[in-house]
Amino acid sequence: GEKYLIHAWVRQKGGGNSWVLVDWKTPESKWLEHMTQGIVLLPKGDSRSGEWQEIQGLVTVPNGASKLVLILFEANQTSEDAAWFDDVQLYKVSFNPGE
Repeated sequence: GEKYLIHAWVRQKGGGNSWVLVDWKTPESKWLEHMTQGIVLLPKGDSRSGEWQEIQGLVTVPNGASKLVLILFEANQTSEDAAWFDDVQLYKVSFNPGE
Protein backbone atom coordinates (compact mmCIF):
# COMPACT_ATOMS: atom_id res chain seq x y z
CA GLY A 1 0.00 0.00 0.00
CA GLU A 2 0.87 3.65 -0.15
CA LYS A 3 3.21 5.03 2.48
CA TYR A 4 3.02 8.28 4.43
CA LEU A 5 5.52 10.04 6.66
CA ILE A 6 4.04 11.82 9.67
CA HIS A 7 6.07 14.47 11.46
CA ALA A 8 5.09 16.67 14.44
CA TRP A 9 6.44 18.40 17.51
CA VAL A 10 5.01 18.15 21.04
CA ARG A 11 5.75 19.97 24.29
CA GLN A 12 4.17 19.32 27.68
CA LYS A 13 3.79 21.10 30.96
CA GLY A 14 3.37 18.72 33.88
CA GLY A 15 2.42 15.07 33.59
CA GLY A 16 0.56 13.01 31.06
CA ASN A 17 1.61 11.25 27.91
CA SER A 18 1.48 12.71 24.40
CA TRP A 19 1.45 10.92 21.07
CA VAL A 20 0.05 10.97 17.56
CA LEU A 21 -2.44 8.24 16.73
CA VAL A 22 -2.79 7.26 13.07
CA ASP A 23 -6.14 5.68 12.29
CA TRP A 24 -7.98 4.68 9.14
CA LYS A 25 -11.48 4.95 7.68
CA THR A 26 -13.18 3.10 4.84
CA PRO A 27 -14.64 4.81 1.74
CA GLU A 28 -17.95 4.83 3.66
CA SER A 29 -16.27 6.81 6.52
CA LYS A 30 -16.46 3.87 8.95
CA TRP A 31 -13.48 2.99 11.15
CA LEU A 32 -11.47 -0.02 10.01
CA GLU A 33 -11.49 -3.15 12.14
CA HIS A 34 -9.58 -2.64 15.38
CA MET A 35 -6.86 -5.13 14.42
CA THR A 36 -5.80 -3.04 11.40
CA GLN A 37 -5.84 0.44 12.90
CA GLY A 38 -4.35 2.55 15.63
CA ILE A 39 -0.66 3.12 14.95
CA VAL A 40 0.85 5.10 17.83
CA LEU A 41 3.78 7.44 17.15
CA LEU A 42 5.65 8.42 20.33
CA PRO A 43 8.01 11.37 20.93
CA LYS A 44 11.71 10.63 20.48
CA GLY A 45 12.45 12.11 23.92
CA ASP A 46 10.56 12.76 27.14
CA SER A 47 7.72 15.09 26.15
CA ARG A 48 7.27 15.95 29.85
CA SER A 49 10.68 17.66 29.89
CA GLY A 50 9.09 20.99 28.92
CA GLU A 51 11.15 21.06 25.71
CA TRP A 52 9.85 20.47 22.20
CA GLN A 53 10.16 16.80 21.23
CA GLU A 54 9.95 15.36 17.74
CA ILE A 55 7.41 12.74 16.72
CA GLN A 56 7.94 10.96 13.41
CA GLY A 57 6.84 7.74 11.78
CA LEU A 58 6.24 5.98 8.49
CA VAL A 59 2.89 4.24 8.00
CA THR A 60 1.51 2.01 5.26
CA VAL A 61 -2.13 2.32 4.22
CA PRO A 62 -3.87 -0.98 5.06
CA ASN A 63 -6.23 -2.78 2.69
CA GLY A 64 -9.72 -1.30 2.75
CA ALA A 65 -8.61 2.15 3.96
CA SER A 66 -9.36 5.28 1.98
CA LYS A 67 -8.86 7.96 4.66
CA LEU A 68 -5.98 8.55 7.02
CA VAL A 69 -6.96 10.22 10.31
CA LEU A 70 -4.38 11.87 12.57
CA ILE A 71 -5.39 12.22 16.21
CA LEU A 72 -3.22 14.38 18.50
CA PHE A 73 -3.54 12.58 21.80
CA GLU A 74 -2.86 13.38 25.44
CA ALA A 75 -3.58 10.88 28.23
CA ASN A 76 -3.28 10.80 32.02
CA GLN A 77 -3.44 14.57 32.28
CA THR A 78 -4.60 16.58 35.30
CA SER A 79 -6.23 20.00 35.17
CA GLU A 80 -2.78 21.50 35.89
CA ASP A 81 -1.12 19.85 32.87
CA ALA A 82 -0.98 21.03 29.25
CA ALA A 83 0.27 19.76 25.91
CA TRP A 84 1.03 21.65 22.71
CA PHE A 85 1.41 20.17 19.23
CA ASP A 86 3.02 22.14 16.42
CA ASP A 87 4.08 21.83 12.80
CA VAL A 88 2.12 18.62 12.15
CA GLN A 89 2.97 17.42 8.64
CA LEU A 90 1.92 14.54 6.40
CA TYR A 91 3.92 13.52 3.32
CA LYS A 92 3.15 10.85 0.73
CA VAL A 93 6.32 8.84 0.23
CA SER A 94 7.22 6.97 -2.95
CA PHE A 95 9.99 4.47 -3.22
CA ASN A 96 11.51 3.89 -6.64
CA PRO A 97 14.12 1.15 -6.19
CA GLY A 98 16.82 1.19 -8.82
CA GLU A 99 16.45 4.86 -9.74
